[in-house]
Amino acid sequence: MNRIEGLQDVHGDWVWDLDETKIMVSNYFKDLCTDDGPAYIPSLMPSNRFPTLNHDEMNKLCNPYLGNEVKAAVFDIGAYKAPGPDGFLQKSVMGESLISLALKVLSGCDFPKN
Repeated sequence: MNRIEGLQDVHGDWVWDLDETKIMVSNYFKDLCTDDGPAYIPSLMPSNRFPTLNHDEMNKLCNPYLGNEVKAAVFDIGAYKAPGPDGFLQKSVMGESLISLALKVLSGCDFPKN
């Protein structure tokens, strides 16, 4: 039978205590599924940082979402990132039914209860 008896921490030290290894594993997956970028602070964002849009560009923002846009956005999340702390790995289940559900929700429909 295969069994893990210890893990190496981020400093290269071996951890043998079961409770400590459980915490290490839990923290690893929490970190894996959270944003590691800097926090957004509106007061620090310069007002002239973003380019202005013309009328046609603003109208394009009102176009309905497309299935390929939804799929591209999900795949751009990253190989081991998830939209939330639930550990949902998006690429393994990105089928037409999920794209269809996302398009319905993005167009204003309520998220199904079940």
